[in-house]
Amino acid sequence: MNLLKATVNGLKSLRRPEEVAAIRGKAVHEILFPRKKTEEPEAAPAPTETTETTPDGEADDHADA
Repeated sequence: MNLLKATVNGLKSLRRPEEVAAIRGKAVHEILFPRKKTEEPEAAPAPTETTETTPDGEADDHADA
């Protein structure tokens, strides 16, 4: 019963984006599609493995450095 009451209470307290924007003093698009505060630089690509053949014919795996 408590779960049902909590669900109904939560659904009753939902607000439209227009209401939230008015309360915060922002435009609706700022509420629905917020910008990231800081853009993180792209991470360097992970090293890939290559296979080289030694003079005796065996393959050795190496990570690119």
